[in-house]
Amino acid sequence: IKRIKETTDKAIQRSQKLLDLGIKDTGHNRMQLRLYEELGPAIGPRCCPYTGTPITAAMVLNDACDIDHILPYSRTLDDSFANKTLCLKETNRNKGNQTPFEAWGGNPESWAMIEANLKNLPDNKKWRFSPDAMKHFEGEKDFLDRALVDTQYLSRIARTYLDTLFTEGGHVWVVPGRMTE
Repeated sequence: IKRIKETTDKAIQRSQKLLDLGIKDTGHNRMQLRLYEELGPAIGPRCCPYTGTPITAAMVLNDACDIDHILPYSRTLDDSFANKTLCLKETNRNKGNQTPFEAWGGNPESWAMIEANLKNLPDNKKWRFSPDAMKHFEGEKDFLDRALVDTQYLSRIARTYLDTLFTEGGHVWVVPGRMTE
């Protein structure tokens, strides 16, 4: 209960900060601020984990930064907060559909800089930068977890497809998993 209250209070503070800046208060914008706060302490520079370039709050909110899936979403279907970080838009494009080690592990200078930038990230994100992160991800998740994520993704696609087929006379109604459970 204490953690939920703290999380809720921080979300309210982020909402207020967005309103003070005249920026729309959306879940996406609040997530960007949360990821920004996670990059380091309030005092001192918060840096892109891939390049070490300092990131300011203004850069986050004016689209100079992207929310990056550390392990590529297309390969893991992992859309959890633990698999996301904030980075510069250009760096995210350069990383592409690769893990951080696949993208920069071959360059010792780049990789040393990346490792130095990981000190402020929580442990549930740090391991995703390791050379064997994909192997670790596949070994850590058991079949049930992966099957549930895959099912959620496929269900959303199926609903969208069916909704385009049957738009006349209404739309496709979906029953949440909690109801069928």
